[in-house]
Amino acid sequence: MVKKEPAPSPDKYPLAEAVRILESGDASRSTPAKHAPTVPALSGSAPPPTVSSEVPRSFEAKHDVALNATGSEAVLLSREWTESRSVPVPGKDGRVVYAYGGGLPIVVCAPLHVCILELEPGEKIAGEPHIGDSIRWEISPSASGSGPDATPLIIIKPRIAGLDTTMVVPTDRRAYYVRLESKPNEYVARVAFSYPEDSKQKWQEYLAKQREAEQQEKAAEERVAE
Repeated sequence: MVKKEPAPSPDKYPLAEAVRILESGDASRSTPAKHAPTVPALSGSAPPPTVSSEVPRSFEAKHDVALNATGSEAVLLSREWTESRSVPVPGKDGRVVYAYGGGLPIVVCAPLHVCILELEPGEKIAGEPHIGDSIRWEISPSASGSGPDATPLIIIKPRIAGLDTTMVVPTDRRAYYVRLESKPNEYVARVAFSYPEDSKQKWQEYLAKQREAEQQEKAAEERVAE
């Protein structure tokens, strides 16, 4: 036989008290008050300063070195070349043309505009260009045309106005050393080069071939005369 458990005593479950509390609406007596978690107050300290990636124009080195006579003379000679006037001339399709080796060429750019540095057709860029301020200037490669006679281009864009730096572009024929400046609105859209040394070499080759042809013609006349 299964033994039946006795019915629970009313004293075990205070139902009457629970009914009285519900009827009176005072439920706070039966359950403990719940409190929202305390949120710590925010500190009144100032937010951390914003770190800028831009190099301030007023930057000056804290330390310097003394130059001897050799170093001073080298700096003087280099300054004479960089400060010498390289006169640009107008070229085809809006190009501003500098004579390569005739002084330090200057490319003036402006924010939100593109400047193009055009090299010699068929020339090959030998490595990534080096720029003094790689943070505030954007440079990227491009090309005009295709095949062995394609013209390499360097696309130049400044982030802000008031910048002044230099750039070196190595190629399989020469190295270009260029000064870059940024203005608020003024800019030079296309910069190209002429190559006086190449023209001189072409003339020398032409004259050498002409002399060779004259010598061959003279030798042929002498053989006929014999």
